[in-house]
Amino acid sequence: MTTLRDVLRKALLTISLLGVLLFGGGLLVSFAAPLAVEQAAREVICIEVERRVGRKFDGLSNAAWRG
Repeated sequence: MTTLRDVLRKALLTISLLGVLLFGGGLLVSFAAPLAVEQAAREVICIEVERRVGRKFDGLSNAAWRG
């Protein structure tokens, strides 16, 4: 007989596994192609700035960000 505890345990394990696969995959992609990830992040930022300001944004410079 399956109890609520067993169902919750399986659900949490499934959610945890999906999270590890999703974020682990993202981490591997960021190590394999860091420039592509940076370019994609710049695109997302430009799109968001354009959406919020309501005007065309010329874009970010191609220089690497320093922090």
